[in-house]
Amino acid sequence: STPSVTGPDAGRLVVGRDVSWPNCPKGMGIPSRPSQGKPMPPPSARFVVVGLTNGPAFHPNPCLEAQVDYARLNHLWASAYAVVTYPTRGQLRRYAAQGPHDGRERLGRLRDTGAAQALQNVAGMRAVGLDSPIVWVDVEPVSPPSPWSGSRAANRAVLAGAVAAYRRAGLRVGFYSTPNMWRDIVGRVRYRFPEWRTAGLSTRRA
Repeated sequence: STPSVTGPDAGRLVVGRDVSWPNCPKGMGIPSRPSQGKPMPPPSARFVVVGLTNGPAFHPNPCLEAQVDYARLNHLWASAYAVVTYPTRGQLRRYAAQGPHDGRERLGRLRDTGAAQALQNVAGMRAVGLDSPIVWVDVEPVSPPSPWSGSRAANRAVLAGAVAAYRRAGLRVGFYSTPNMWRDIVGRVRYRFPEWRTAGLSTRRA
C-alpha cells in the first residue's frame, strides 16, 4: 500500500519532518550534493515531506524509494516537495522543444524546462508509489550547477512551467520559500497557493 495521506486524528498539533538526499546513506548523490547520512525522523514524527530531487532539478533523490518505504513501514502521513531550478544550457537545449509552450520564444522555452522538471518528478513519485495530493515547490537560492538567473521574468517562466505541469498532472501545488527569497528570485508574483514557510532553527514556540 502507499504511504498514508489521511491517517488517524493526531490532535491539533502534528509534528513531522522533511527528508531528502541529505538523509540518504553516505556515498550517494551527484558530486555537488553528496548524501550525508543524516538520521531519519524520530518516533515523535507523524508525517514526512519527502524531497524528490538531489538538490537541483533533473537530479532525482537517490534514495527516494527507501524513504517512501520508511514512511509506509512507520505509518506516516507523506507528502512531496521538489526544488525548482533554472536550467543549464544543456537542459535548455534538451527540454525546450518538448513542452506545450511556444518554443520560438525564450520565455516559452524556459516554461518548457520547468514543465519537464515537474514531469520527471511526477514520474518518480509514481514509480515508487508516493501518492501525495500536493507537491510543495521549493523556491530558494541554488548553487551551481543550476543557479537562478539574474532575470526575475526568466525565473518566473521556469516556475510557471513547473506549476502548470504539476496541476495538469492532477496535483495541488504549494510553495516552500520565504518572502525575501521569493522576491529576490521571482519578484512579487502571487499565486495564492498554500505556503510552507521555514522557521529555521527557531524554537517550536517561536
